[in-house]
Amino acid sequence: MNEKISGLIESCFKEQTAFTANLIRIKSVCGKKDPGPEYPLGKGPAECLKAFLSKAESFGFRTKNIDNMIGWAEIGSGEKLYGVLAHLDTVPEGDPEKWTTPPFGGEIKDGAIYGRGSEDDKGPAAAALYAMKALKDSGEKLNARFRLIAGLDEETSFRCVNRYLETEETPSFSFSPDASFPLINGEKGILQFSLKRSFAQSAPGPVKLLGLKGGSRFNVVPDSAWAYFSGNTAKVEIALEKINDPRIHTSYKDGFLEVKASGLSAHAMHPEKGKNAIQALLEILSEIDFVPNELMRWIRSASGFLKNETDGRSLGIALSDEISGPLTLNAAMINSDGKDLIIRFDMRYPVTANPDEMEEAARLTAKKLGMLLQVNSHKKAFYIPADTAEIKALLDAYESVSGEKGKAFTIGGGTYCKAFPNAVTYGALMPGSPELAHGENEHISLETLKTAAKIYGEALYRLNGL
Repeated sequence: MNEKISGLIESCFKEQTAFTANLIRIKSVCGKKDPGPEYPLGKGPAECLKAFLSKAESFGFRTKNIDNMIGWAEIGSGEKLYGVLAHLDTVPEGDPEKWTTPPFGGEIKDGAIYGRGSEDDKGPAAAALYAMKALKDSGEKLNARFRLIAGLDEETSFRCVNRYLETEETPSFSFSPDASFPLINGEKGILQFSLKRSFAQSAPGPVKLLGLKGGSRFNVVPDSAWAYFSGNTAKVEIALEKINDPRIHTSYKDGFLEVKASGLSAHAMHPEKGKNAIQALLEILSEIDFVPNELMRWIRSASGFLKNETDGRSLGIALSDEISGPLTLNAAMINSDGKDLIIRFDMRYPVTANPDEMEEAARLTAKKLGMLLQVNSHKKAFYIPADTAEIKALLDAYESVSGEKGKAFTIGGGTYCKAFPNAVTYGALMPGSPELAHGENEHISLETLKTAAKIYGEALYRLNGL
């Protein structure tokens, strides 16, 4: 291990921590709609990018802001360009009442830093920035250029990297500090799709289901979902009391009965670590049998197919491989006004699966649920053999700093590595650490961030020597 680079990171770690906290305090949730030409992805993300590039400039880096969508900070010289692919946007905070600290507070307690983006991906992005600073300040002759690329649309539709690839130089090899160590050389494919259906207006009756809603993003397991009733709502309350499910809570708002299902949010790459509130709501509503309209009949049918599964087994689309594991399916969002219904899914499929067959699986899902299909996004899987010189350098750096054996593996997550050629994911979580991205009380230990910075510094040093 290069002791000088490690020592420089150690000496700057308090500054790195403070900078990370400042980034977390900037609410950088990417806007769903174009808010204007100056801030195409939202003002918050643009402010976060400005703060990030300003810090890099203070270190003497070359920087560029590309239309407030993505930016880069670079050191070194030469023809070869290595990339570090990070992002500064975050998913929404979810239910603030489930947080023990302010979601965008950047608070430090019990040896960890809390807040949305602490793990995904502001903390790791800052660690990579300070690793580059340490390499630059070490006095090593830089034989290549190292460019940290920071985007603002990773959590939604990758518009930022698409913009980058239109005009900027593509690195010959990149790593992304956006998951776990030792090293990820493959990612499942991600197919996000919406199912739509319209229902006939029901005849007047004693009880009416007015609508459904739940979820915020494709890549988040929803922790809350709601149904709204009017009419003789006492019958609904009595039925729910008999069911006596602790996931359900009722209240009255504006004269309507609100039925709320509570779950546990998690990242869609690991839906089994969460508790899907939409699936819970459909399951419980399916037990109510006195609202005889088309929407309620659909709810009963959909509940039978979705159940509380995360692998699409009851839909007949389950599959798995040895490299990357099983297909996962997240019922991410639902919205209905009683007439029109939209339910959105995030499917993550194994690296050896045929992408066309996965779109056919989405069509099968639509058919079984009696709905029309719209594909929103399809990011295909990738897999890179682990025997390249660059991957070996990264695994050696991990072993040198951590003292643990380095080994490549695959994940269900979707990072910028899907958009860049010859790219792998590399940290920042250590093996066995809890994955808290996209959940309430997201946090990451300070020790993890320090170790990650040292690993990144060592990795950059070794890449420089290739």
